Amino acid sequence: MSIYRGKNRKNQWSKLPNVLFIGSEAFLCADRGFIIKQSDDGLTAVRGEFIAVLPSSVGAKTTRKDKNNKEIFEGDILRVTTTAGQNTTNTDYLVKFDDGAFIADAITAGAEDAQLTAAFTTTAAIIGNSTDNPALLGTGS
Repeated sequence: MSIYRGKNRKNQWSKLPNVLFIGSEAFLCADRGFIIKQSDDGLTAVRGEFIAVLPSSVGAKTTRKDKNNKEIFEGDILRVTTTAGQNTTNTDYLVKFDDGAFIADAITAGAEDAQLTAAFTTTAAIIGNSTDNPALLGTGS
């Protein structure tokens, strides 16, 4: 079963198994049998419940956990720290869904993208996400 994460307008994260995009809106839903009615007052649930979330915050749960045993979601930012002798290097990645698979898209200049394999994620730690920590993407937005 898929799980999606999204942040509502009250700045709270929610996780539910269904996501629905309607125009510029996004909703997390507990049940696929929900019905939403649109009126001049906005959207209301006719059957089932939904949580309105920021569309840019929606991300699917991967099947992986980081080295601290935290679930990894699309939009998370991972850091891999490597040590060679006395030199320590941090490499940051953004988790994306691309071409049917989750990947670690390199943020750090000069680094290469990586597959989100079990071997990779056991060395990676979640340091934030693209919604709460956009500065970690290096764009400053």
